Amino acid sequence: MKKTIWTYENCKKEAKNYSSRYEFSKGSRGAYLAAQRNKWLDEFFGKRNKTIWTYENCKKVAMKYSSRSEFQKGNGSAYLTAWRNKWLDDFDWFSNHHPNFKWTYERCREEAKKYSSRTEFKKSCCRAYTISLEKKWISDFTWLFEKSFRWTKEKCYEEAKKYSSRYELFKDNQGAYQAARKNNWLDEFYGKKKDWNYENCMEEAMKYSSRSEFQKGNSGAYKIALKNNWLDEFFLRKVDYIYSYEFTDLKSVYVGRTVNPFLRDKSTRLGMNTVFSFAKEHNISIPEMKILEEGAFIKEAALKEGNWREKYKKEGWNILKGRNLK
Repeated sequence: MKKTIWTYENCKKEAKNYSSRYEFSKGSRGAYLAAQRNKWLDEFFGKRNKTIWTYENCKKVAMKYSSRSEFQKGNGSAYLTAWRNKWLDDFDWFSNHHPNFKWTYERCREEAKKYSSRTEFKKSCCRAYTISLEKKWISDFTWLFEKSFRWTKEKCYEEAKKYSSRYELFKDNQGAYQAARKNNWLDEFYGKKKDWNYENCMEEAMKYSSRSEFQKGNSGAYKIALKNNWLDEFFLRKVDYIYSYEFTDLKSVYVGRTVNPFLRDKSTRLGMNTVFSFAKEHNISIPEMKILEEGAFIKEAALKEGNWREKYKKEGWNILKGRNLK
């Protein structure tokens, strides 16, 4: 069989058989790679809109699929972002595809408690709703059938008292949360929201171990931090240690900062910085690393490092800087 040469015309003709780049890549790998290499894909399928894969955008796309594998195949970039940020567990409609997960009566009942009507239940967690129908459990979830049920202020307040924050109420009881939000009762239940200046955002961010947790835990503070480009300061290098190596006999000191003191000390003793070179030049041992301060954020760390250098200098120490040892 004669091997096809994937010229522009042949690739274009082949691409017409597919409705997306993904289908093209699966159905005709050779043609796809040739088109990708020659940058013809935009012409064949139109330019891609660059999407910022926030938690909300990933969730919106994920809802088009019934399993993680379908999500991964259908939109690899959104799936990868969700996987990296550990958001996949939040997309509970995928849970029934986990080999050890089963929608038991108790799980369906707990899920149903989040909603005030059958329609809301079906729309938000279709799999649990379907199983509840099949197993005839749905009739036990009487609150879903109460047509006259309304989230009054009293009912919302009683429900809100079970949760310590707006986010917890939002996560566990959408009906009560939405009613309280629409009627402006949330401030009364949980107090007024903070003015999210730099200090308050930083204080809030310290409660979380990642950006995604911060976004889910307090979306208001997260959005302000994102808008003002503070997130890198809060999470990129969350904590710096200010340290020194004191050569007391020579009244010389090196002051620095690091995220990981153990690794920095190890690299120093392997001959990878100023301290090693100074010790070798004067034929002396490297002293123990002295931690001067910890828990400084990026902006603070550089300032504090300078303050410690000034302190040593005033006390008569010779400050070692970079490779300038003389």
